[in-house]
Amino acid sequence: MRPREWVRRRPDLVLALALLILPFLVLGRALLPGKVLSPADNVVMFTPWAALAPGVTPANPLLFDITFLFQPATIYAAEEMGAARASRLRGESSLATRTYVHRGPRELAGMCGS
Repeated sequence: MRPREWVRRRPDLVLALALLILPFLVLGRALLPGKVLSPADNVVMFTPWAALAPGVTPANPLLFDITFLFQPATIYAAEEMGAARASRLRGESSLATRTYVHRGPRELAGMCGS
């Protein structure tokens, strides 16, 4: 069977393979040892971190919202879910607290198990 004939017979498989390979082509440099895909270098623009790295400029200073908003909010949400305080912050009843939050973040995320 020729490659063109195989592609015509299995277009779904070819597209699935392309979708699996595409992120590695786009983000491949971040997967190399010693590399990280993160805008964490933006903290050197502000005190007290500016004193730790004088003269360093961030690669993309426009991504500061990820560094100062999204990453801390994700960490805060995970800590609150782990401490079973999420429903109390939203003002839900104690029944909701007992039924959902005390089961843990894994079950809330749909990863049910033992």
